[in-house]
Amino acid sequence: MTYLNSPVPLPAYPDEQAAWGTTMTIEQEPFRIGQRVRLNELGRQRMPRSQSTTAVVVGHGQTESRIRVRFHGSANPISIHVSYLERDS
Repeated sequence: MTYLNSPVPLPAYPDEQAAWGTTMTIEQEPFRIGQRVRLNELGRQRMPRSQSTTAVVVGHGQTESRIRVRFHGSANPISIHVSYLERDS
């Protein structure tokens, strides 16, 4: 079940719907455009040829599990899975 024009489907079971009301931790919050990020350990393992490990979020991908980032020193953004990234302090 989804709302009209909603990209995120609603959970099918009431107990899953109740979990939506909980607050997110800082690690679970979605990345925002303009935010500085860096490759985490998994990202460095999966992208060993990456020259830079820090990037800036420039947009959202076609799914909520991907975002568009531009690595420092790179001219073009790429889509990357959010599990490869962490916030840069």
